[in-house]
Amino acid sequence: MPFICKACLRIAVMIGIVPLVLMPACGNDWPQWMGGPQNNGSWSEEGVLTNFPASGLVAKWRTPIGPGYSGPSVANGAVFVMDFQKFDPSNTSERVLCLDAGNGKTRWQHTYPCKYVGVGYDSGPRVTPAVAAGKVYTLGTMGDLICLDAADGKVLWQKNLVSEYQSKVPTWGFSTQPLAEGSRLYAVIGGQNHAVVAFDAATGKELWRALSSREPGYSAPIIRTINGKCQLVVRHADGLAGLTPETGEVLWSAAFPTKVGMAICTPAVFEDRICISGQWEGTAMFRILPTKKDASLQWSHDAGITPEKTFRTEGFNSAMSTVLFDGSQVYGVSLHGELCGLDAATGRRIWTSLALTGEAVPKDKWFTAFLVPHDKEWFVFTEKGDLQIARFSAARYEVLAKTHLCDPDMPVGSRKVIWSHPAFANRCIFVRRNSELVAFSLAASGSATP
Repeated sequence: MPFICKACLRIAVMIGIVPLVLMPACGNDWPQWMGGPQNNGSWSEEGVLTNFPASGLVAKWRTPIGPGYSGPSVANGAVFVMDFQKFDPSNTSERVLCLDAGNGKTRWQHTYPCKYVGVGYDSGPRVTPAVAAGKVYTLGTMGDLICLDAADGKVLWQKNLVSEYQSKVPTWGFSTQPLAEGSRLYAVIGGQNHAVVAFDAATGKELWRALSSREPGYSAPIIRTINGKCQLVVRHADGLAGLTPETGEVLWSAAFPTKVGMAICTPAVFEDRICISGQWEGTAMFRILPTKKDASLQWSHDAGITPEKTFRTEGFNSAMSTVLFDGSQVYGVSLHGELCGLDAATGRRIWTSLALTGEAVPKDKWFTAFLVPHDKEWFVFTEKGDLQIARFSAARYEVLAKTHLCDPDMPVGSRKVIWSHPAFANRCIFVRRNSELVAFSLAASGSATP
């Protein structure tokens, strides 16, 4: 499934094996948001399960951690994650943890004072650490951007986006994933003329700033090749754009304003088309034309924000869940757990399934699932702690195998959820609950996990 052009890839070669010295991430790693060797949300390892044992999967290890939404990243034998430490109302901190991927034991930790002010869902940091070239980059809820030595946790550089750029803390805190790519670190921070900023990854020096937006939103920037040009694709609270990675030159842009700044879903790119979705706005498809600065809207459909008593005929409204686009079909999870397949040419709803929720009717608002392509199948992890191996097609969603990994423990309204993207690496899945990080082996029989 060609989600990304190979011309954009930078494949690192790891020379030597030193357990605590982290070299550039290898193909089996999940080093940042959207993970995988192509940074496209897919998992490419071989020798993994095609079915689950009847007794379920046994945890390889469990490590207690503090609360938060930060997903884990995995690089060269280490797992990185963030949490929140609350000793009393006046003594609170955010923490970056580095664990051994093989046994879950702590290698190092970095803690810094952080008090949450005016942030909804104030249980902890949101951002998945980004690991590249022996460094780990983290962004805290209140705008603390920090670069650490991945081997020992030493602070290499840091800055606060609020004080440095006079950025306002978003309603749900800074949640946009920083993207480490080559010699640069990209961050979406919002504001006038600096909605997107590129930093020197080694020193933190600002390289360029571009665009304006009333706030950053919560969507991760990605690198893709469109119309033969490698570009940084960003989505903010007011729309989306493509930028030249080296200079920040705006190649194209499109308006797609969101209520309460809830631009969350990462853009799904296939060749010259981009699909995005929002809670109130529905799903939209844009085409990028090489001769125009404005992206062309192909279609846009709003499926509404109430549970679908009768399934809609067009679009879906995804608040947070992954959107997948393979060129012919678009797949995504609508607001109350309705898993949908759309015709990519028209946005027409082809099928709807409630296989993720296990309910007879749509019910839970903001139901979330993470869809991870693997070869011809998908690994799908839900907010209920269930893992499915499935197949998406124009005809239906077919569940091939399913198991329950762990119970959710993050309170949201009247239910508990897991809203952190898992990492798939080393033939394992690494799941972050509110109280612990858990590793399960997904290695097929005869395929040893590293």
